[in-house]
Amino acid sequence: MKLVEVIFDIPLERSFYYLYEYEINNFIRVSAPLGEKKRKGFVINVNDLLEKRSEYKLIEKIYDINPLITEEIFEFSKIISEKYYVSSGQIIFSIIGNLPFKYEKKFSEKKEKDSLLFTQKFKKEIFLFGDENEKLNFYLDLISHNRGSLLFLFPEISILKDYYMKIKESTERKVIEYYGEMDKKERMNNYIEVLNSFDLIVLGTRISTFLPFKDLSLIIIDSYIDASYREKKHPKYNVVEIAEERCKFQNIPLILTSHSLSICDYFEIKKKKVYLVDKRNFEETPEIFILDKRWDEMDKNLDFLTKFSVSLIEETVLKGKKVGIIHNRKGTSKTFKCSNCGHVLRCKKCNSILILNEENKLYCKYCKIFENFIKKCPHCKSREIIERMVGIEKIYKELKKTYPDFKIQKFTAEEKLIEKGVDIFVGTHVIKNILDEFDFGLIIFPHADSFLNIPEYNSEEIFFFILNDFIFRLRNKNTKIVIQTKNPNFEIFTSLKTKNYEVFYEKEIKTREIVGYPPFSDIILIEIPVKRSPAFENKVNLLRKIIENSNLEIIFSDIVDDKRGKKKVKMILKAQDDKRLDYKEVMDIREKLDFKIEINPPVF
Repeated sequence: MKLVEVIFDIPLERSFYYLYEYEINNFIRVSAPLGEKKRKGFVINVNDLLEKRSEYKLIEKIYDINPLITEEIFEFSKIISEKYYVSSGQIIFSIIGNLPFKYEKKFSEKKEKDSLLFTQKFKKEIFLFGDENEKLNFYLDLISHNRGSLLFLFPEISILKDYYMKIKESTERKVIEYYGEMDKKERMNNYIEVLNSFDLIVLGTRISTFLPFKDLSLIIIDSYIDASYREKKHPKYNVVEIAEERCKFQNIPLILTSHSLSICDYFEIKKKKVYLVDKRNFEETPEIFILDKRWDEMDKNLDFLTKFSVSLIEETVLKGKKVGIIHNRKGTSKTFKCSNCGHVLRCKKCNSILILNEENKLYCKYCKIFENFIKKCPHCKSREIIERMVGIEKIYKELKKTYPDFKIQKFTAEEKLIEKGVDIFVGTHVIKNILDEFDFGLIIFPHADSFLNIPEYNSEEIFFFILNDFIFRLRNKNTKIVIQTKNPNFEIFTSLKTKNYEVFYEKEIKTREIVGYPPFSDIILIEIPVKRSPAFENKVNLLRKIIENSNLEIIFSDIVDDKRGKKKVKMILKAQDDKRLDYKEVMDIREKLDFKIEINPPVF
C-alpha cells in the first residue's frame, strides 16, 4: 500500500494524503476526492505504508505512468509560488493544466548525458535591434554556437510561426513549437519530446517557460517588453521575471531582445547588473515631427489635425502611399492646459500632470492624490482650460466626410478585416502589425497626450514603447512620423526628436525615485471580494496586521466596484528596501479570507 501526497489547483498551500495499492510515480496526474467532489490532483510524494488506514481516502484514477515534470521544475515551482504568493498547486497546474489526459507518444528511458557539461553561468544581456534581419542572424548564430537545448520565447503566435520557418530552414538541429493554441495532440507530443530529448531548439509562447528540459542551456526572449508576456489570469505572473528566475536557478544565461529598454532595465544597466548591446542604427529611422496643437495651428475642417498634418496626408495619398492615424481609445481621461497662458495643472508633490477621473476629481497617477477640480486657471484666472477629446469613430467619420474619394478604413483589435485599395487606416496601435504589409508614407498620432492621460504611473513608458514599435518596424525609412501634442517640450517627445533616449529615461528614473515606484520598490495589489458577514471585517483586519508587521506602506485602501459592479476591498502596497509580505502568513490567512494578490501589476 502506498501513501500518496497530492496537491490541487486551489489557492491554499496545502497537500492531502491518499492511499493507492499499486506502484505509482511522483509528478503524475490523478483523480481523488476533495471534500464532496472528485478533483484532478498532482502527486508530489509517495511512501510505503505497511497497512491500510481508514483516515485516508483512496486515489480513484491515475492518468499518467511517467512523471510529467522533472525534480528540477518541481523545486523551481516552489520559488515561483513564493515570489507571486500563490500555492504550489496553482503553479503546477498552470504548467500542466492544459495537457490532454489521453496521448499516444511514449516516454523515453534515456538518461542524462554524462558528457554534457556546461561552463556557462547566469548572465542577463539585453540586445537592442532596429533591423529584423540582423536579429534573425543573431538568433541563428546563437543556435550554431550553443550546445544543449535553447528556448526562444515570442509574444505572439504569428511572430513565432515566422521565425519557426526561417530557423527550421537554416539549421540541422531539431526545431519544435510549443504554444497553448496548437492542436492538443501535437502539443502533448512536443511536451514529451522535451522530456525525452537533448539538443532541442524550442520556439514557444509564455506557457513554454516551465517546459521540463533535460539540458536547457540558454533562454532568449524576443520583444521582451511586450505586454503579452504578462499572464492575464490568476496567478498573474510575468514570464520575463520567471525566465530570469529560472536562469538564475539553473545557472544559465538569459538574453532579452527588443527595440527599447524598460525603465527598470535602464536602471539595472546603470548599476552594471545587466549587460547592454545596442545594435540600432538611428540614421535609418524615420523623420519625426513634434507638432504643437496650438489653436492657430489647427485645421478648420479637421480640427483634430494641424494644417501641416492635413497637407502631409493629402501629399502622401497622392503619391500612392498609405497613411496610418493612431489614436488611443482608452485615453478618455482629460488633462488641462490653460489656452490663455499655457499653464498645465500639476501635482504639488511630484509636479506630474493632473488628470480628471470619472468622479470629476483631479488625480495624480504617481502619488494617488485627489484634488477638487475648479474650472479656473490658478495662474491667470482664465476659465478656458477644458480639453476636448476625440475618439476613433469621430476621426474616421470626419475624414470620410472631408475626403470622399479616399478609401478610409478603421483598424482595431476588433476590426481587422482589410479591404482592397485602402488609402488611410484609422485605429489603435495594433496598426503596427500591418506595417510590413503596406508601404506607409505617413504615421500620425493626432492626440499623443491621450496615451499619457491614462491614470497609471507607467503610461509614458508604455507610450514610449508604442512609438518605438512604429519607428523600428516601418519598412520605408522615408516614412514621416507626426506626433501632435499640447506639450511638445515633454522629455518623451524631445528625446524622440533628438534621438537622445537618455533624456526620457533619466526623467522617468528621477520621478520614480521621488515617489518610490519601480525600480525603487515593488507594488503589490490586493483585491478582496466584500462579504456580508460580521467576521469579514475581522479577517480583513488580520490581513492589515500582516501588512503592518511587514513594514509595507499602504498607499491606497478603499472599497471600490469591480467591472461587474460588485464591491471589493482594494489595497495598493509599496514594498521598498527588499521588504515583502511573509509567504507563510499570506497563505495561512488565505484559509480564512478569499483574496487575489498581484506583484507589480501593469494597471492598478
